[in-house]
Amino acid sequence: MAANNNNNNSKKDLIVTHNLEDVPLDLNQIITRLKSAPANSLTLSLEDELRLLKELTEFELGCFILKNRGFNGHWAAHLYRHYLAKKAVDHPLENWLIFKCPAVTSTCERFKIFQEKIKKHAKSGSTLLSIPCGLMDDLLTIDFSHLKDLRLVGADLDKNAIIEAKNNAIQNKKEKITVFIEKNAWKLDEIEEYDIITSNGLNVYVLDENSVKQLWREYHRALKPEGILITSFLSETPFMTKNSSWKNYEEEDLKLFNAVLTDIVAGKWFYIKEETIRKQLENVGFTIIEIVYDPQGVWGTIVAKK
Repeated sequence: MAANNNNNNSKKDLIVTHNLEDVPLDLNQIITRLKSAPANSLTLSLEDELRLLKELTEFELGCFILKNRGFNGHWAAHLYRHYLAKKAVDHPLENWLIFKCPAVTSTCERFKIFQEKIKKHAKSGSTLLSIPCGLMDDLLTIDFSHLKDLRLVGADLDKNAIIEAKNNAIQNKKEKITVFIEKNAWKLDEIEEYDIITSNGLNVYVLDENSVKQLWREYHRALKPEGILITSFLSETPFMTKNSSWKNYEEEDLKLFNAVLTDIVAGKWFYIKEETIRKQLENVGFTIIEIVYDPQGVWGTIVAKK
Protein backbone atom coordinates (compact mmCIF):
# COMPACT_ATOMS: atom_id res chain seq x y z
CA MET A 1 0.00 0.00 0.00
CA ALA A 2 2.85 2.37 0.61
CA ALA A 3 6.55 2.78 0.19
CA ASN A 4 9.55 4.64 1.54
CA ASN A 5 12.53 5.95 -0.40
CA ASN A 6 15.30 3.53 0.52
CA ASN A 7 16.86 2.45 -2.77
CA ASN A 8 18.30 -0.74 -1.31
CA ASN A 9 15.07 -2.19 0.04
CA SER A 10 13.08 -4.96 -1.62
CA LYS A 11 9.46 -4.28 -2.48
CA LYS A 12 8.47 -6.27 0.60
CA ASP A 13 10.42 -3.81 2.78
CA LEU A 14 8.99 -0.80 0.96
CA ILE A 15 5.45 -1.45 2.16
CA VAL A 16 5.14 0.66 5.31
CA THR A 17 1.50 -0.04 6.24
CA HIS A 18 1.37 -3.84 6.27
CA ASN A 19 3.16 -7.06 5.36
CA LEU A 20 2.78 -8.36 1.81
CA GLU A 21 2.98 -11.95 3.06
CA ASP A 22 0.74 -13.49 5.69
CA VAL A 23 2.85 -13.58 8.84
CA PRO A 24 2.07 -15.68 11.91
CA LEU A 25 0.45 -13.94 14.84
CA ASP A 26 2.85 -13.94 17.79
CA LEU A 27 0.46 -13.59 20.73
CA ASN A 28 3.17 -14.40 23.26
CA GLN A 29 5.21 -11.41 22.12
CA ILE A 30 2.24 -9.07 22.58
CA ILE A 31 1.37 -10.60 25.96
CA THR A 32 4.96 -10.22 27.12
CA ARG A 33 5.04 -6.61 25.98
CA LEU A 34 1.83 -5.80 27.85
CA LYS A 35 2.94 -7.61 31.02
CA SER A 36 6.30 -5.84 31.02
CA ALA A 37 4.84 -2.38 30.47
CA PRO A 38 5.87 0.14 33.17
CA ALA A 39 3.50 0.60 36.08
CA ASN A 40 0.44 2.74 35.24
CA SER A 41 1.48 3.03 31.58
CA LEU A 42 -1.40 0.95 30.22
CA THR A 43 -4.69 2.73 29.56
CA LEU A 44 -6.76 0.00 31.22
CA SER A 45 -5.88 -2.74 33.67
CA LEU A 46 -3.63 -5.53 32.43
CA GLU A 47 -6.50 -7.96 32.89
CA ASP A 48 -8.78 -5.85 30.69
CA GLU A 49 -6.18 -5.40 27.99
CA LEU A 50 -5.41 -9.11 27.85
CA ARG A 51 -9.15 -9.74 27.51
CA LEU A 52 -9.31 -7.25 24.64
CA LEU A 53 -6.31 -8.93 23.01
CA LYS A 54 -8.16 -12.25 23.08
CA GLU A 55 -11.23 -10.61 21.58
CA LEU A 56 -9.17 -9.14 18.73
CA THR A 57 -8.09 -12.66 17.75
CA GLU A 58 -11.74 -13.67 17.33
CA PHE A 59 -12.32 -11.80 14.05
CA GLU A 60 -10.30 -11.46 10.85
CA LEU A 61 -9.78 -7.70 10.94
CA GLY A 62 -8.54 -7.93 14.53
CA CYS A 63 -6.01 -10.60 13.60
CA PHE A 64 -4.80 -8.54 10.64
CA ILE A 65 -4.09 -5.38 12.62
CA LEU A 66 -2.41 -7.40 15.38
CA LYS A 67 -0.07 -8.95 12.80
CA ASN A 68 0.55 -5.81 10.75
CA ARG A 69 0.04 -2.90 13.18
CA GLY A 70 -1.71 -1.12 10.34
CA PHE A 71 -4.40 -1.41 7.67
CA ASN A 72 -4.14 -2.39 4.01
CA GLY A 73 -6.44 -1.32 1.20
CA HIS A 74 -8.80 -4.25 1.68
CA TRP A 75 -9.42 -3.58 5.36
CA ALA A 76 -9.58 0.19 4.96
CA ALA A 77 -12.36 -0.33 2.40
CA HIS A 78 -14.04 -2.78 4.80
CA LEU A 79 -14.21 -0.01 7.41
CA TYR A 80 -15.46 2.69 5.01
CA ARG A 81 -18.09 0.51 3.40
CA HIS A 82 -19.61 -0.81 6.62
CA TYR A 83 -19.56 2.62 8.25
CA LEU A 84 -21.09 4.48 5.30
CA ALA A 85 -23.72 1.78 4.74
CA LYS A 86 -24.39 1.56 8.50
CA LYS A 87 -23.96 -2.17 8.14
CA ALA A 88 -23.24 -3.87 11.46
CA VAL A 89 -20.85 -6.82 11.81
CA ASP A 90 -21.15 -9.81 14.11
CA HIS A 91 -18.35 -9.34 16.61
CA PRO A 92 -19.03 -6.64 19.25
CA LEU A 93 -15.43 -5.37 19.31
CA GLU A 94 -15.22 -5.13 15.53
CA ASN A 95 -18.57 -3.35 15.54
CA TRP A 96 -17.18 -0.90 18.10
CA LEU A 97 -14.08 -0.33 15.94
CA ILE A 98 -16.19 0.61 12.92
CA PHE A 99 -18.89 2.67 14.60
CA LYS A 100 -17.50 4.10 17.85
CA CYS A 101 -13.69 4.10 17.84
CA PRO A 102 -12.74 7.80 17.39
CA ALA A 103 -9.75 7.15 15.11
CA VAL A 104 -11.80 4.88 12.81
CA THR A 105 -15.11 6.74 12.63
CA SER A 106 -13.16 9.90 11.93
CA THR A 107 -11.23 8.37 9.04
CA CYS A 108 -14.55 7.29 7.53
CA GLU A 109 -15.75 10.89 7.84
CA ARG A 110 -12.44 12.02 6.34
CA PHE A 111 -13.16 9.74 3.40
CA LYS A 112 -16.38 11.68 2.80
CA ILE A 113 -14.49 14.99 3.00
CA PHE A 114 -11.94 13.72 0.45
CA GLN A 115 -14.72 12.90 -1.98
CA GLU A 116 -16.34 16.31 -1.50
CA LYS A 117 -13.04 18.01 -2.37
CA ILE A 118 -12.37 15.72 -5.33
CA LYS A 119 -15.80 16.51 -6.78
CA LYS A 120 -15.19 20.22 -6.22
CA HIS A 121 -11.90 20.31 -8.12
CA ALA A 122 -12.37 17.66 -10.84
CA LYS A 123 -13.17 19.04 -14.30
CA SER A 124 -13.72 17.59 -17.73
CA GLY A 125 -10.39 16.45 -19.16
CA SER A 126 -8.80 16.01 -15.71
CA THR A 127 -6.36 13.24 -14.87
CA LEU A 128 -6.67 12.08 -11.26
CA LEU A 129 -4.17 9.94 -9.34
CA SER A 130 -5.02 8.00 -6.18
CA ILE A 131 -1.86 6.88 -4.34
CA PRO A 132 -1.70 4.50 -2.56
CA CYS A 133 -4.97 3.57 -4.20
CA GLY A 134 -5.92 0.50 -2.17
CA LEU A 135 -9.32 -0.48 -3.59
CA MET A 136 -9.62 3.09 -4.93
CA ASP A 137 -13.06 3.77 -3.46
CA ASP A 138 -12.07 7.44 -3.15
CA LEU A 139 -12.37 7.86 -6.94
CA LEU A 140 -14.34 4.86 -8.17
CA THR A 141 -17.45 5.48 -6.05
CA ILE A 142 -17.88 9.10 -7.19
CA ASP A 143 -20.42 9.90 -9.89
CA PHE A 144 -18.38 11.63 -12.59
CA SER A 145 -21.05 11.24 -15.27
CA HIS A 146 -21.32 15.01 -15.73
CA LEU A 147 -17.64 15.24 -16.73
CA LYS A 148 -16.08 14.29 -20.05
CA ASP A 149 -12.68 12.82 -20.93
CA LEU A 150 -11.79 12.01 -17.33
CA ARG A 151 -8.84 9.72 -16.63
CA LEU A 152 -8.42 7.90 -13.30
CA VAL A 153 -5.09 6.39 -12.26
CA GLY A 154 -4.55 4.10 -9.29
CA ALA A 155 -1.01 3.49 -8.01
CA ASP A 156 0.00 1.01 -5.34
CA LEU A 157 2.83 -1.39 -4.55
CA ASP A 158 0.45 -4.07 -3.26
CA LYS A 159 -0.50 -6.32 -6.18
CA ASN A 160 -3.47 -7.71 -4.25
CA ALA A 161 -4.82 -4.20 -3.75
CA ILE A 162 -4.54 -3.51 -7.48
CA ILE A 163 -6.36 -6.77 -8.32
CA GLU A 164 -9.22 -5.81 -6.01
CA ALA A 165 -9.21 -2.24 -7.34
CA LYS A 166 -9.53 -3.48 -10.94
CA ASN A 167 -12.59 -5.50 -9.94
CA ASN A 168 -13.89 -2.44 -8.13
CA ALA A 169 -13.53 -0.38 -11.31
CA ILE A 170 -15.57 -2.95 -13.21
CA GLN A 171 -18.27 -3.02 -10.54
CA ASN A 172 -18.49 0.77 -10.63
CA LYS A 173 -18.48 0.80 -14.46
CA LYS A 174 -15.34 2.91 -14.67
CA GLU A 175 -12.91 0.38 -16.11
CA LYS A 176 -12.78 2.24 -19.46
CA ILE A 177 -11.44 5.42 -17.85
CA THR A 178 -9.22 3.77 -15.24
CA VAL A 179 -5.64 2.48 -15.34
CA PHE A 180 -3.50 0.98 -12.59
CA ILE A 181 0.24 1.11 -12.06
CA GLU A 182 2.46 -0.70 -9.58
CA LYS A 183 4.65 2.12 -8.35
CA ASN A 184 6.67 3.44 -5.42
CA ALA A 185 5.25 6.81 -4.35
CA TRP A 186 8.76 8.11 -3.69
CA LYS A 187 9.73 7.29 -7.28
CA LEU A 188 6.82 8.49 -9.37
CA ASP A 189 9.26 9.97 -11.91
CA GLU A 190 6.42 11.84 -13.59
CA ILE A 191 6.41 15.53 -14.45
CA GLU A 192 3.23 17.63 -14.67
CA GLU A 193 1.07 14.57 -15.37
CA TYR A 194 -1.89 14.99 -13.00
CA ASP A 195 -4.53 17.61 -12.27
CA ILE A 196 -5.40 16.09 -8.89
CA ILE A 197 -3.48 13.76 -6.60
CA THR A 198 -5.34 12.19 -3.69
CA SER A 199 -3.23 10.47 -1.05
CA ASN A 200 -4.35 9.13 2.31
CA GLY A 201 -2.76 6.66 4.69
CA LEU A 202 0.84 6.94 3.52
CA ASN A 203 2.59 9.90 5.15
CA VAL A 204 1.06 8.95 8.53
CA TYR A 205 3.19 5.80 8.57
CA VAL A 206 6.48 7.63 7.99
CA LEU A 207 8.27 9.27 10.92
CA ASP A 208 11.36 10.57 9.12
CA GLU A 209 10.60 14.16 8.10
CA ASN A 210 13.05 14.13 5.19
CA SER A 211 11.26 11.11 3.72
CA VAL A 212 7.90 12.82 4.07
CA LYS A 213 9.23 15.97 2.41
CA GLN A 214 10.58 13.87 -0.45
CA LEU A 215 7.09 12.40 -0.87
CA TRP A 216 5.60 15.90 -1.09
CA ARG A 217 8.28 16.84 -3.67
CA GLU A 218 7.33 13.85 -5.83
CA TYR A 219 3.67 14.84 -5.70
CA HIS A 220 4.52 18.48 -6.47
CA ARG A 221 6.59 17.49 -9.49
CA ALA A 222 3.89 15.09 -10.76
CA LEU A 223 1.15 17.72 -10.62
CA LYS A 224 0.40 20.06 -13.48
CA PRO A 225 0.67 23.83 -12.80
CA GLU A 226 -2.22 24.82 -10.53
CA GLY A 227 -2.72 21.10 -9.79
CA ILE A 228 -4.41 20.05 -6.56
CA LEU A 229 -3.12 17.75 -3.81
CA ILE A 230 -5.68 16.30 -1.39
CA THR A 231 -4.00 14.61 1.55
CA SER A 232 -4.44 14.17 5.30
CA PHE A 233 -2.79 13.88 8.69
CA LEU A 234 -3.57 12.45 12.12
CA SER A 235 -3.75 15.15 14.78
CA GLU A 236 -2.29 14.55 18.23
CA THR A 237 -4.50 12.68 20.68
CA PRO A 238 -5.71 13.99 24.07
CA PHE A 239 -3.22 11.55 25.60
CA MET A 240 -0.41 13.45 23.88
CA THR A 241 -1.39 17.09 24.38
CA LYS A 242 -3.89 19.17 26.31
CA ASN A 243 -4.42 21.21 23.13
CA SER A 244 -5.65 18.25 21.08
CA SER A 245 -8.26 19.04 18.41
CA TRP A 246 -10.08 15.76 19.18
CA LYS A 247 -13.69 16.30 20.30
CA ASN A 248 -17.20 14.83 20.29
CA TYR A 249 -16.17 11.48 21.72
CA GLU A 250 -17.18 9.50 24.79
CA GLU A 251 -14.42 9.17 27.39
CA GLU A 252 -14.96 5.42 27.50
CA ASP A 253 -14.45 5.18 23.73
CA LEU A 254 -11.30 7.30 23.91
CA LYS A 255 -9.81 5.01 26.55
CA LEU A 256 -10.80 1.92 24.61
CA PHE A 257 -9.23 3.39 21.46
CA ASN A 258 -5.95 3.95 23.28
CA ALA A 259 -6.03 0.51 24.88
CA VAL A 260 -6.76 -1.32 21.62
CA LEU A 261 -4.85 0.62 18.96
CA THR A 262 -2.00 2.09 21.02
CA ASP A 263 -1.31 -0.34 23.87
CA ILE A 264 -2.25 -3.67 22.26
CA VAL A 265 -1.92 -3.22 18.49
CA ALA A 266 0.93 -0.69 18.84
CA GLY A 267 -0.14 0.98 15.60
CA LYS A 268 2.69 2.09 13.32
CA TRP A 269 1.05 5.38 12.40
CA PHE A 270 2.28 8.76 13.66
CA TYR A 271 0.50 11.89 14.85
CA ILE A 272 1.55 15.39 13.83
CA LYS A 273 0.76 19.03 14.49
CA GLU A 274 -1.09 20.96 11.81
CA GLU A 275 1.62 23.62 11.65
CA THR A 276 4.29 20.97 11.02
CA ILE A 277 2.64 19.43 7.96
CA ARG A 278 1.63 22.88 6.72
CA LYS A 279 5.30 23.95 6.73
CA GLN A 280 6.39 20.71 5.06
CA LEU A 281 4.03 21.30 2.14
CA GLU A 282 4.75 25.01 1.83
CA ASN A 283 8.51 24.38 1.88
CA VAL A 284 8.29 22.24 -1.27
CA GLY A 285 6.15 24.78 -3.13
CA PHE A 286 2.52 24.07 -2.25
CA THR A 287 0.01 26.75 -1.31
CA ILE A 288 -2.51 25.60 1.29
CA ILE A 289 -6.05 26.29 0.11
CA GLU A 290 -7.85 24.85 3.11
CA ILE A 291 -7.58 22.42 6.02
CA VAL A 292 -10.80 20.69 7.02
CA TYR A 293 -11.20 18.47 10.08
CA ASP A 294 -13.70 15.66 10.46
CA PRO A 295 -16.46 16.26 13.06
CA GLN A 296 -14.32 14.66 15.78
CA GLY A 297 -11.23 16.73 14.97
CA VAL A 298 -9.03 13.65 14.52
CA TRP A 299 -8.08 13.73 10.83
CA GLY A 300 -7.18 16.93 9.02
CA THR A 301 -7.79 17.00 5.27
CA ILE A 302 -5.45 19.33 3.40
CA VAL A 303 -6.24 20.78 0.00
CA ALA A 304 -3.12 22.35 -1.51
CA LYS A 305 -2.28 23.88 -4.88
CA LYS A 306 0.94 23.66 -6.85
